Amino acid sequence: MSGELVSRTPGVSSIRFSASDDIWLGRKKGACHDSCFTWQDKRISSKHCHVVFNIAESSFRVEDTSTNGTYVNGSLVGNGKSVTLSNGDVLSLCCSGESDKHFSAETSVVFQFRTHASSLSDSSSSSSPVSPSPLSETQRAVLESSSSPAHDDPMTPPMSRLRNSPGDSSPSLTSSGSRSSLSSAKKPSAGKIKLVSGAAGMREFKKEGLSTPSDYLAMLKRPTMLSMEKLSRNISTADSEWIDSFAELGAISALIDVIQTKLSATRVGFTAQNRSITHFALKSIKKTINASQKALKNLLKDPKGLGTIALTLDMEYIKTKTTAAKLLAAVGSLGPEQHTALLNAMDYFRRQKNERTRFLTVINGLRTEDDVDYKIAIFRLINVIVSGSTVVDQRAILRKEFKALGLLEQVEMLEMERNEELKQQIALFTEEMDNDSKETIFNDTDLSDPVAIAKSIAQRTSGKAFQTFLMIMQRLFQIPVSDSGNEKWEVADEMLTSATSSKSRGPQRALDIGTIRSNVVQKVRAKIASDSDEMQLLRDEIQKLKIALDNKQVEFLIEKNNLIDKYTKENVDLKREM
Repeated sequence: MSGELVSRTPGVSSIRFSASDDIWLGRKKGACHDSCFTWQDKRISSKHCHVVFNIAESSFRVEDTSTNGTYVNGSLVGNGKSVTLSNGDVLSLCCSGESDKHFSAETSVVFQFRTHASSLSDSSSSSSPVSPSPLSETQRAVLESSSSPAHDDPMTPPMSRLRNSPGDSSPSLTSSGSRSSLSSAKKPSAGKIKLVSGAAGMREFKKEGLSTPSDYLAMLKRPTMLSMEKLSRNISTADSEWIDSFAELGAISALIDVIQTKLSATRVGFTAQNRSITHFALKSIKKTINASQKALKNLLKDPKGLGTIALTLDMEYIKTKTTAAKLLAAVGSLGPEQHTALLNAMDYFRRQKNERTRFLTVINGLRTEDDVDYKIAIFRLINVIVSGSTVVDQRAILRKEFKALGLLEQVEMLEMERNEELKQQIALFTEEMDNDSKETIFNDTDLSDPVAIAKSIAQRTSGKAFQTFLMIMQRLFQIPVSDSGNEKWEVADEMLTSATSSKSRGPQRALDIGTIRSNVVQKVRAKIASDSDEMQLLRDEIQKLKIALDNKQVEFLIEKNNLIDKYTKENVDLKREM
């Protein structure tokens, strides 16, 4: 697939490009990347806008990186934002149309976008343009307001419009017709736009010579959209030896670095190309760890590996978010260690996004997105997060977090979806929730809920027993939230365990208060002794520092006195000479 920006401005050439090209329009030569077309007009920014092909959407997009605005069909795109270009759309720089106070029929840069059926990789090949869709009223109004008399027909083929006629000073296409080789009989007159760069036409895309794992690893230092797509395809067909070699070279860390770099670009405007690179990096990681245990180990060793992947759950593209959810679920389901890593990744996401709870984005995705594959992937991730724990109480706590965010309400909505796989994931969640409830319910009390337990005890006790229970709760309430508090909780747990434990046979063992006190005293003394040893080490270290400081002070005073003596002697000698 290829595209063309058909010029609607005198003296400006049309621009032909393929899906592999990276197009920048701007004012300052050298400020843009790859193929750059620039004009000397102070209204145009150094890097005004960026046109790139988005593989995920199979369409071209334009990103506005300007100060004075990039307009599509008369509507401002907005700095840092991008929109999809449809066949026949009108792209203009710095002005929205004739009613704009900055509009000039001779100097305002206006293009009409066209798509073509084939790419422009071969200059001798011809490409047939896709039949444009009928112009909307907005497109027609923008074209009519920005076109000079020479451009009355908005669909006039660019070849016939841009060939030089006698006395015409505008640039022309050579007879080859596929790359713009601009020439002019004389320089543009004062006040018109001067074409500074891009005169040699678009730089032809050269396919990277990628074959070995080392080649691909080197490519990851400066990835492109096409090279990342090629890597993803290559991993799908490569044998286990190739993938293991790729993993041993540090491929997972390199791919994580690529994602981190592209995610950091959101601060200055996340281009469509960066989104595509991130998408293919995720797919490559997923395919690599599926085929190589070494790759999985390397991912878990990376301190920000899963956390970086979790950050892509908040991206704009639905396919990227779906891939991220599948990848996180696949890793988290492999065992307790991987499940813990998954929970840490969600905590990392919460901290980086400053969210009040770690699963808020996950639940919001179920509310706002309509894509069924995405919903399936998210619900599978939820099931892995909850069911991955082997401890019933922890599963209950995780499930309670999701309930507090409104998951059960979303379940009611999702059950209306006519998708069997989604229904299976919902059924798995509700079935395990019911099973865990049976294990945690005792005497009609949910043992995973501390508030429910406290209420149940308060209701079951009366008189002196209630007063004792209240006193116990008040004393527990006074335990500080600190390391020393944790130790007190452990002591309280041991005392209560000893008080409530019973043998399997025979009467309940009498509570040995003396033994409990003895154990507590031993623990406290051991802690004091440990603290004393640490304090003594600190005192010794402080004493060494004091001695060193005193020595430095003595050295300083000696040096100071020597300098004073030297200065005094020099003064005496100088006076004698005078």
